[in-house]
Amino acid sequence: MISQSFNSPDQKEESSEGRVTKKYNAGSQQLSSIKFDAETGTLILKGNSDQSALHHFYFPIMSQIALYFEKETDLAVGIFFTEMNVSSLRIIFNLFKVLSGYTRAGANIQIKWFAQAFDKELYNTAKDFDQLYDLNMEVILSGS
Repeated sequence: MISQSFNSPDQKEESSEGRVTKKYNAGSQQLSSIKFDAETGTLILKGNSDQSALHHFYFPIMSQIALYFEKETDLAVGIFFTEMNVSSLRIIFNLFKVLSGYTRAGANIQIKWFAQAFDKELYNTAKDFDQLYDLNMEVILSGS
């Protein structure tokens, strides 16, 4: 059972052995960040994921997840997006497709997708992903 909780998108970013953290920046404004921690079995996606050409940003994390599931079976995923575009949706679609495959192979994957209460479009997108995939996913409205 996974007991990792995601209560705030303001998680501290670290870099050490067994952990991968990537940030996608445009100028001085941080747009997106991904933190994968193999020691705790957590993957956190957060920020403004509305830039094009994000494949190079997400691809290394997908490789790390594949390596992780060679030895482990539990993963907790927290998603804290403020915006998304079609490119980001495709990448998340592929991520969920991969995670769904690991679930069918016996992995225990828990996903918590946080959406701002005022952002009905992002909330509905999260609910759509929840309906498309057979994953243990909870969509949570946060803020006002």
